[in-house]
Amino acid sequence: MKLAKFRTAQPRLNFAVYMSHPGDDPMRYFFTPWAGDPENGFVRLVYVPTEWLDPGDPIPVCPDCGKPFRKQQEVLGKITYSADCIEMHVPERAR
Repeated sequence: MKLAKFRTAQPRLNFAVYMSHPGDDPMRYFFTPWAGDPENGFVRLVYVPTEWLDPGDPIPVCPDCGKPFRKQQEVLGKITYSADCIEMHVPERAR
């Protein structure tokens, strides 16, 4: 019982990567496994769905929860939209 509490009390960081995970659906989040140790904490990468569109194109929505992507930046006439619903898709949330 103490070991479970000890592990959940360790610092955990999610690093967001705004690109799709190679080989997976580019419109869905992908979480790598936790890496690290109890002494220094744990980290993992979170691949966030991102899409470049032309102005006037419909804003993409998350296929899992239906929340529209948010506008992130505009460069050379293209607009990048990113998913903004990571809290709904964290694997630990399902437990």
